[in-house]
Amino acid sequence: MAYTVYILKSESSGRFYTGYTENLEQRLIKHRAGSTKTTRNRGPWKVAYTELFETKEEATKRERELKRLKSRGIYEKLKVTCAPFHGARFRNATGDVKPPLA
Repeated sequence: MAYTVYILKSESSGRFYTGYTENLEQRLIKHRAGSTKTTRNRGPWKVAYTELFETKEEATKRERELKRLKSRGIYEKLKVTCAPFHGARFRNATGDVKPPLA
């Protein structure tokens, strides 16, 4: 199973939220429903960026990396937009970028 690291952008405040999940569609439903404390009352949220990883360990490592770099303008470097999440990128253990899994 693949894991997705994602960045959400609030349409109302312009704030960002970074996380990881096994099922992005279900996780987004929870964010939009207010089930997640950190994103509650700050939406509506759109998926702005995604990366897919083969293992949970790789995904959590990348999530932590993005959160650490957040204050350094990482979102501008990643060209974060409010594009649909179906344009995900996939990174394997060596960092090679591949098309998403079918």
